[in-house]
Formats: sequence, structure tokens, C-alpha cells
Amino acid sequence: DKAAADEVIALIDALPEEITLDSKEAIESARTAYDALTDVQKAGIAAEKLAKLTAAESTLTTLEKAAANQTEADKVIALIDAIGEVDASEQSKEKIEAARKAYDALTEEQKALVGTAKLSALTTAETDYAAKVEAAKGLPGGAIAGIAVGSIAGVALIVCLIFFILHKKGIYSLPFLRKK
Repeated sequence: DKAAADEVIALIDALPEEITLDSKEAIESARTAYDALTDVQKAGIAAEKLAKLTAAESTLTTLEKAAANQTEADKVIALIDAIGEVDASEQSKEKIEAARKAYDALTEEQKALVGTAKLSALTTAETDYAAKVEAAKGLPGGAIAGIAVGSIAGVALIVCLIFFILHKKGIYSLPFLRKK
């Protein structure tokens, strides 16, 4: 029984003082070995040794969570960076919407890792896209038709006015305006 407990103690003692993600295999090996012990063998492990293993596991869990959060934040940062030059195209719209959707799905911790500068870049892209889409719309069809009809009517009115003035001055007379 003592040999098995001593083997676990050796695995726990071999854990590094500073736990990193690279420590995972050693921590898992120590935990697996400890869990394989019988209750009698576990009683041979000092509480301080078990506390060291538990603390290493806790630190590793924290590091893994931080790494996972950073990975998710990095994905959103990459989507924001991929937006590039904003125009009124469907491609710009899709890139901006994908980045916004991914950002909104993040936890608060992950959003903090994205940072305010990247969030500002995303909101600026959204604003620029909306402005460019609005500018690309131009005048509606009814307004264009109104302008065309008004222009034609204006030209016709000016032509009629010129003929009227010329007729009154006797410079030009249309056959249907002559007195018989």
C-alpha cells in the first residue's frame, strides 16, 4: 500500500511550482494515480500533498478558461479585422453582421479581451456601412420622374414665352397666330 501512495506522492512532488498549460499532463497523471488508490492508500497521502494537487488543478482550470476566452476573443478580432474597407456591398454587410453576431455571443470576460478599440472599429464599420447604403440609394424613382416632367414642362413654358414675346414685338409670327 505504501509503495502505491509513495508513487502518487512522487507525482505530486514533481508538479512544477508555477503551473502552466503545459503542466496539464503531469497534473492529470497525478490525479489519475491518486484516484486509483484505495481508501487505505489515500490515507497515506498527507493533506498538504493533496492540497498541492488540488491547487494545481484549480490553477490549470483557470488557465484553460482564460485560454479558451482568449481564443474566442481572437476569433471575433479576426472577424473585425476581416471587414476591411467598408462599402455598400452585400459582402461588406455580411462581414459586419458576422462580426457583430460573434461579438454579441461573447461573455463579458471575452468582450473585455476584444477591447474597446476593436469594438469601436466594429461600430464605426456599422455606421459607415449604413451611411454608404443610404448614399447609394440616391433619389427615389418618383422624384426622378417628377424632375423629368418638371424639366420638360419648364422648357415648354420658356419656349412658349419666347414665341409670345417675339410675336408681340412683331419679330416672329406663327401662322396660326396671324390675323386674317
